Amino acid sequence: MNRNNYPFTQDEMKAAYETSVLDLAMQYGYELKAERNVFRVKNYSGGLYIWSNGLGWYEHDTGEKGNNVEFLIKYCGIQKKTEAIKMLLICANITPSRELRINNEPPKPKGEIKLPETFHGTFGNLYWFLMTKRCIDKDVVYKCLYDRSIYQDIHRNVVFCGKDNSGTIKYANVRGTVEIKGKEPFKGEVLNSDKKYGFRIDGTSDRLFVFEAPIDAMSHATLCKLSGLDWKNDTRLALGGTSDLALKQYLSDNPRIRQIIFCLDNDYYKFDKNLHCWNNVGQNAILKYVEIYKSKYVIGRSRPPVPYKDFNEYLTGTLHPEFAQQCREKACQCFMQHDSPEKIEEFFPQSAQPEAVSTMEV
Repeated sequence: MNRNNYPFTQDEMKAAYETSVLDLAMQYGYELKAERNVFRVKNYSGGLYIWSNGLGWYEHDTGEKGNNVEFLIKYCGIQKKTEAIKMLLICANITPSRELRINNEPPKPKGEIKLPETFHGTFGNLYWFLMTKRCIDKDVVYKCLYDRSIYQDIHRNVVFCGKDNSGTIKYANVRGTVEIKGKEPFKGEVLNSDKKYGFRIDGTSDRLFVFEAPIDAMSHATLCKLSGLDWKNDTRLALGGTSDLALKQYLSDNPRIRQIIFCLDNDYYKFDKNLHCWNNVGQNAILKYVEIYKSKYVIGRSRPPVPYKDFNEYLTGTLHPEFAQQCREKACQCFMQHDSPEKIEEFFPQSAQPEAVSTMEV
């Protein structure tokens, strides 16, 4: 039984406090220099030092000191202790147990969102991370910049924003761009983010593609462009996970939508010996949402081909220089093969049979 006041188990809390903060400090843009049993943060006027094991720090001028969680809060702009702990767990390649659940609880009242400060200069890290590392097409990146859906903060992170219909930013997710081999880059939601408003790339048609992450939505748009399709025609919405709070809000605000194509992650290897879904969170969520939305909308599902679990993995895998020409020749059409609810049912034989609902082919 979990007796602490945080949404983590005792083992997860212990693991977080035993995880070095050195990698995260570098991902936030701090330059470290080894000095005896500490690392000195270069160009910090107060004399800031991190222990060699990365579990503590102290500031020479003020005499302040603390642990790894407190470092993230004080020097990396993390507003909530739970977010700092979650970042450390991700850095340690540990998925918090509660992250495996679909959270559709109504959002609690929030204060004003605390957006990270914008970097005033060329968004070099943003361009490198999205266009070079993640292979997102420059036109897709430029559109998101023009729409104020993405920007780079002063710590060289990419900030993905979700807005209401008036254009006010209500949600923001931060993604680190400084990647260290063998370590997951940190990511987390900004304080007081409202998950009812997801990152989106607006279109004009009545079709909506739904993803877990903004990068997958941008990757899908890139694949459409490579295929010679009008990538600006359809709307793409990122839920920020598998909760449908953002989907409900978007459909309420945009009654023109008639078709929903679910493009959630496919952890294809997470099945038991009978090929029944074990912990495939994204595809389990689709099964649930087919039942919820099939009576009012035409439903489909689009999955990247195995062994890719999401659309950015597929994009980066097929756009390796060795395969780029082959990708263009084949026009990437397989990613547009939309599964009908009946096809989804065949994939998960134990689920309840949905009613026949037509689906569209592009």
